[in-house]
Amino acid sequence: MSSHLERINGRVVALQVDAKADWTMLLIAALIFAAGQAIEFLLLSVYDKNYLSLCKWDCGWYTTIVEHGYDIEPHGHSKGDAANWAFFPALPLIAKALFHLFGFSAAGALIITGKVFFFLSIYWFMKLVRLYSPDVPAWLAGVTVAFSPYAIYGNVGYTEPLFLFSTCSFFCFLKREEYVASGLCGAFLTSTRFVGLAAIFSYAIGAIKQFHSKADSRSAILLGLLLIPLGLAIFMLMLYLVVGDSLAFSNVQRAWGRAPQNPLWIIDKGLRGSAFDVYSTVTALAALLASLALLLQRRHALMVFSLICSVVPLMTGLWSLPRYIWWQAPLLLLVAELLHRSRSAFLAIPAALAGLWFMYFSWFSGKGFVI
Repeated sequence: MSSHLERINGRVVALQVDAKADWTMLLIAALIFAAGQAIEFLLLSVYDKNYLSLCKWDCGWYTTIVEHGYDIEPHGHSKGDAANWAFFPALPLIAKALFHLFGFSAAGALIITGKVFFFLSIYWFMKLVRLYSPDVPAWLAGVTVAFSPYAIYGNVGYTEPLFLFSTCSFFCFLKREEYVASGLCGAFLTSTRFVGLAAIFSYAIGAIKQFHSKADSRSAILLGLLLIPLGLAIFMLMLYLVVGDSLAFSNVQRAWGRAPQNPLWIIDKGLRGSAFDVYSTVTALAALLASLALLLQRRHALMVFSLICSVVPLMTGLWSLPRYIWWQAPLLLLVAELLHRSRSAFLAIPAALAGLWFMYFSWFSGKGFVI
């Protein structure tokens, strides 16, 4: 009886410690997020811009979904062959709720939604790091996300923060063997981007041992697995009902000149292209090396996710590739670990903030490479 009570008391104490750590991380995340927002406010003031001016390019397409839903037929671009079918529904549907409930403009609703998930992604990345690399301090995990040059995409009504939040929560629940919750987060991933399907493979790798060893967990494991593609399935059904083509999100990509190609050919061409092509290609190669590092560390679930999320967009070209890569949770985990081991964070942070300033400058200047 005494040993049983000790186990119960020990679990209660552990839960209390975890709850205290969660509140501490939430406070740290809030402070880091607030610092990032202060930096953005300063940059907006310097360039004499308002918050709504942040909503450009992809955000503009998302506003059409918020305001009118998905297009009935193509109408965009000079050839009239583009439509908003290419943009997955999770972000605009959440923003649509703000649009109707609080009367925000579509652009304002998207920016606010993005910022909310930016804060949540900082917090959940800190939770991910605590589970997968507990030696890395929480503040370093937070600034790895918040002060990256690509942190701009957390503030401009893009899907990056929602994707990172969903990825981190997916892997956190998977690590804790909470399979249904992990599957629900996977469904958010597949309703945010097509590459969210990578979660299926990571889930299978993470759950296969438990499936064989714990018979009482099998139904939860199977349910979680079935939930992951649900987000994409609902989107495909929506497109079929609206335009009669469940694969319209893929077929319309030709309007942006995207078609699957040999990634090795793209890498070869990129290394011989413009300065931005070279940079994007080197970024892709870095992501592939990061996947190899995860493999060597036997972090197989993280590795397969990062590999798929790098190779699939690479197959369609170099356009927008860096932002697809630098918002991947496994890659950011490796960056945080590297900064911690090398003790170079205090040197890297000023360089990252300089890069963030350059991204805002390029954003307001209309540079195409930031799209």
